[in-house]
Amino acid sequence: MRLIRFLQRPPIVDSLLVKLDEKRLMKFYLGTNWKMHRTNTEARQFVAEFLPLVRELDLSSHYLFVIPSFTSIQIVRDAVTASGLPLKVGAQNVHWENGVEATGEISARILADIPVDLVEIGHSERRRKFGETDTDVNRKARAVLDHDLKALICIGESRAEKEQGIGTQALEKQVREGLEGIPRKALSKVMLAYEPTWAIGVAGQPADPSYVQEKHAGIREVLTSMYSAKIAAEVPLLFGGSVNHQNFRSYAEIVNVDGLFVGRAAWDPESFIELIKISRCMNASLS
Repeated sequence: MRLIRFLQRPPIVDSLLVKLDEKRLMKFYLGTNWKMHRTNTEARQFVAEFLPLVRELDLSSHYLFVIPSFTSIQIVRDAVTASGLPLKVGAQNVHWENGVEATGEISARILADIPVDLVEIGHSERRRKFGETDTDVNRKARAVLDHDLKALICIGESRAEKEQGIGTQALEKQVREGLEGIPRKALSKVMLAYEPTWAIGVAGQPADPSYVQEKHAGIREVLTSMYSAKIAAEVPLLFGGSVNHQNFRSYAEIVNVDGLFVGRAAWDPESFIELIKISRCMNASLS
């Protein structure tokens, strides 16, 4: 049975309303980035509490992931591998070159050897605090894809861009330049996470679901113009920005939102499990 999670008809042209295949519709993407908030000891404690809880759930309809700090990746990877559970493990950043003099950086080759499953690229904190450009994001994405890892590319307009009414243009630029030169066949390894910078962090202001719907529809339209409607429909679009237990469903039900990239609400094992259960109940109601 083919289903599309609509709240209402999105403000895009009919050509974008392509039907998605069953496999994609059955997968809900849900993950979290720990940033610099967990030590190795805390990482061990998290997986020790979280994995037994995950074991009790049917995750066949989910793509579930956790992105620890670099120092904790191997700890989490080993625990997940030993458990045999389908939890994906990611990295928060990567350099686009291998084997060069770049002290403090880490290459896709090193990450693939751990191995990680995905790499987060272009987070707004990297762009804002470390001056990462769309060109940097593109280089990193290419390196990740060259090592057969998934690239989770983060995009999002600033508060100033939103207030100036150029948020859509800013997003289009990030998508086009971030994916420049990446062939169609590689898109199966790409995920996009829309995180408006004004909606994330401790002081973040949750975005209105209708605003998120508009922006995700626009992102899908850009992908369609770059590749095709069919390929665009197969690229998972995640939303992140002050997602919590109260607004989770309102975001997850939006058309073109294929998953949620959660912050603090998923940093506690039991809290993360509750979010998984909410999404599972939603999937069950759509089947």
